[in-house]
Amino acid sequence: MIQFDDVATVCQEAFYLIRQDARQLTQENWDACHPIEVAKCKLAVENVVPEVVDAFGWHADVRTDNVADWPAKVRNALTYALARKLSVQVAGRLEDLKTNDSLYRDALQNAKAEDLNDSVDTIDDPILRRVFAMTVCTFRPDDANLPRGFTQLMNRFADIKDMARREILMAHDWNFCKTVDTVGSAEDMHYGNYCYVTDYPRRAIRLIAVYSHDGCLNEWKIEGGLILSRRPITRIKYTRDVEDLNRWPEWARVAYVRKVATLVARTVMNNPTDAQIQEQFFLRDLENAKLHDSRESSTPTDAWGDNYYADAMDGVTDHIRPNPIWR
Repeated sequence: MIQFDDVATVCQEAFYLIRQDARQLTQENWDACHPIEVAKCKLAVENVVPEVVDAFGWHADVRTDNVADWPAKVRNALTYALARKLSVQVAGRLEDLKTNDSLYRDALQNAKAEDLNDSVDTIDDPILRRVFAMTVCTFRPDDANLPRGFTQLMNRFADIKDMARREILMAHDWNFCKTVDTVGSAEDMHYGNYCYVTDYPRRAIRLIAVYSHDGCLNEWKIEGGLILSRRPITRIKYTRDVEDLNRWPEWARVAYVRKVATLVARTVMNNPTDAQIQEQFFLRDLENAKLHDSRESSTPTDAWGDNYYADAMDGVTDHIRPNPIWR
């Protein structure tokens, strides 16, 4: 049961909107449910307060038992919702119903946008704060695609951040997340020429190379979560999914933040123009990150692997001669 003191001001303002005598709204009349206008108002309050509470995933403390403490714009929306409810029941005017319904919808959108903008200031995630600084993120009441609430907004950010992280890691063979594991392989003739089999590593996001027992690069492919190779597998090189951004170099983090900003502009803010601008900056920052990463190593022979014939001409004889491709 909603207390009169908690909603007295809202009820009075609603009565003013439908041109009724607000002096009837007293604690005594509320308790006695008399006259009929007060009784109808009391019943309407029990309906419209939960309606406004459930209309949005409010970040502010908006509950059915603390209406007096609601943010001003949320209480304003409640006033129009109550006036809409009472327009026909008390005043008997259909035009007031239409007017107050329109005003309620506008006031509710304003309250939602304000709640979202206020919630942004509470975000502790440094990545998201940088993203908002880049996109000048302001939620507008006229945006028909506002998130359902702060929790939904954070869930969407989590999905975007995960998507962006994986896209960045797959864009290049980054040194900071490159890993080499020693593995064993089993021989399974069901796979034909690619009969040596080992499991695809769980933390791998991109397989770079597969090596045999002589250190030579192996021919390989992936099927059903398995790595298949022509020769026994002794080592695999892959890009692992580094979720902790503190372990990323700064230039890689810059590209990542810009990618998140691009996705936020496109999917959260629904701003294709800003998304296009952010995409251009992202491509620039990604290329810059790749250049920095390439300068951190000097291994040109890695692209080719060991060469038995070249080593034999140089007098190196400790490599196993590879099988001819026609055999």
